[in-house]
Amino acid sequence: MGMQSDKIIGRITDLSNHRYVKAIQSGVMAMIGITIFAGVITLLKTPPFPADTTNGIGLGWMAFAKANAGWLNLVYQMTTGLYGLLALLGVVCTMAEENNINIKNAVIINLVIYLILSVNLVTADNRTTLDFSYLGSQGLFSAFFVGIFFCEILKLWDKKGPKIKLPEAVPPMVSAPFESLISTCVLLVLGIAIRLVCDQFGFMLPQLVGIILKPLLSASENVVAIVVMFALSRVLWFFGVHGTSIIMAVLSPVMAVNVVENLAAYEAGQALPHVLATGFISWQIGMLPAAIAMLLVCKSAQLKSISRLGIVPSIFMISEPILFGTPFIFNMELLIPHIGAFSFAVGAGYLLQSLNIVGRCFIATPSFMPGPLAMFFATLDWKAAVAYCIIVAVCVLIYLPFIKAYDKKLVDQESAGE
Repeated sequence: MGMQSDKIIGRITDLSNHRYVKAIQSGVMAMIGITIFAGVITLLKTPPFPADTTNGIGLGWMAFAKANAGWLNLVYQMTTGLYGLLALLGVVCTMAEENNINIKNAVIINLVIYLILSVNLVTADNRTTLDFSYLGSQGLFSAFFVGIFFCEILKLWDKKGPKIKLPEAVPPMVSAPFESLISTCVLLVLGIAIRLVCDQFGFMLPQLVGIILKPLLSASENVVAIVVMFALSRVLWFFGVHGTSIIMAVLSPVMAVNVVENLAAYEAGQALPHVLATGFISWQIGMLPAAIAMLLVCKSAQLKSISRLGIVPSIFMISEPILFGTPFIFNMELLIPHIGAFSFAVGAGYLLQSLNIVGRCFIATPSFMPGPLAMFFATLDWKAAVAYCIIVAVCVLIYLPFIKAYDKKLVDQESAGE
């Protein structure tokens, strides 16, 4: 049984380290700064005040937004409007490094193919224009597909495909483009072929990818599915596997798309459509409640020192000192409150946002930002920050009896040792 569980955990760990997963994570993480900046720009161009406000700050803010609407809208379109395109660059760079292929060549080829597959021609009033809609959040998942698929073909061609060989006397700067000429042409033709096939069926590649991933996207709007996923991450942590990174490999792309769509809805003055968006991750609370519970009741030297060491990192969503120092790893006595606290926190946060009791996330926040601040800046709703603090307090109560019993055991052990 032990060997079987080790194999399962080993496979899960291998999955989290797979180059495709790392490439997708890289593409999403590369966009965090852009997403945060786009949120700030959106607030500047769409002040969070009603149109009939008499507030002096609101009136000044609105006057600034009106006077600078041109460049604010340009920056907004060049960030959120090119979200998929920019994420593609992160995916391709990571895949090129993993596959040991020429990064510049891979970026240029994938960029052209992505444009071929994602830009549409629209004819109206005898004029043909380009539709760039799928270069934004709608094209994020197709960007992952293009970057991974075509980088894999480049890797295969680099190993076994024919190349144009020039004499060694020719400088590498000159010979390199000729060596990759055949692979470039083949991949571009393949990209065009995929586009022609899609056109025959009347859809774009981003639309097809969206249809394939519809079950995953639908699950992201289900509170039970989300709670189960975060509970699973705690089970993985019990076995010493970084459960958060594994579930985030699945959820990060979904949340990245959703936060941009929420941002666009806010900018348009519409109801925010998604609960699970970048920023929602702060609802998982981390190990802060456990650290607070230890500070309140623990008398053993081990837990007192761990709680003092881990309380500040826990405030900034760094959980490892508490997780490994307590430890929560392979500790059956703390598994139930660990799963229970996380499930309650995520479930409560999801329900509060889905019922619109607190605002939904539409601005990306750094993962290390303290929870109350993260929830306020992600939602611009003070009630979200208050709700976060209440949830932390309830989670402390969940941990308290289990922490107290575990601490008593450690006190007895320390006394026996002395």
